[in-house]
Amino acid sequence: MRRSTVLLLMIKVVLLLACQMNSHTSTVTVFNGNELPESSYPGIVGVRQPSGLACTGTVVGKGVVLTAAHCALAATVKVLNVQPDKIIRANDSGTAGETDLALLFFSDEKIANLPIIPIAKSAPQFADLVTIVGFGTDGVRRSGTNRLSAVGELMLIVSHQNQDESNIEPGDSGGPMLFNNQVVGVATGMSRNLRNDREGWFVSLHSETSQNLLKSAGINAP
Repeated sequence: MRRSTVLLLMIKVVLLLACQMNSHTSTVTVFNGNELPESSYPGIVGVRQPSGLACTGTVVGKGVVLTAAHCALAATVKVLNVQPDKIIRANDSGTAGETDLALLFFSDEKIANLPIIPIAKSAPQFADLVTIVGFGTDGVRRSGTNRLSAVGELMLIVSHQNQDESNIEPGDSGGPMLFNNQVVGVATGMSRNLRNDREGWFVSLHSETSQNLLKSAGINAP
């Protein structure tokens, strides 16, 4: 059974501020991740701000990159050294949370010709095996797997309890959670739970806010 929504909301109240404080620390790669060849997930890209903040994004439509809103606060953010023509953010607060989503629009062929990774039509379930992909702060694409430890309407959580489990680190913000090679969530931050387990927080793409953002851009929302 999945954790109850009430319990998930209680955890969120305790941990979300820690997630915000820890989302820009100095650790650099997908935790327990494996480096990927250039041919793997070309539709998952690095996102850079002028400040040097490193993030990750996913091509979800022709020339459209989905990332975290806190990764796209600057109009001069770049993907593959290309600046977007337009940015739509679900919020402008610059903090982690359930509305931490943004879409970057590019007409440049370098981005427009990248393969699209589809949005999953249905949400994953508690204990489903998911894949995490991110560039870290060193700009190297890595991936790892873990099982969902909590599923809510707004957020998806993975915990690190065993040595073979992967999780997000700074630089992976905005990167995708994949289920059956389709996007189900976007990394927003990390924290520690009451047992001191490392937890990665992802915005669910099946929430009303997420669906409205995707639909506003003509992306096939769930």
